[in-house]
Amino acid sequence: MPGKISKQTMDNLYTDIRFCVADLRPGFKLITDLSDCTLLSLRGLPTFNKRANHLISNKVAKVIRIIDIRKKVVSNS
Repeated sequence: MPGKISKQTMDNLYTDIRFCVADLRPGFKLITDLSDCTLLSLRGLPTFNKRANHLISNKVAKVIRIIDIRKKVVSNS
């Protein structure tokens, strides 16, 4: 996911994840690639938390986040 991740993008991802997780068995693994992301708006943080809670309640076994530590991935704007 390149560039800035807006609240709307986070909301859309949350919707997509809810539909995908419904088809998975408990113990599934999730890989999140944020290596091309340059900015994550804090306005999307509540949706990010809802997504995390949804994954936990559906028994995700492991989440792997891929990031580029040379890039700024969180901002308060």
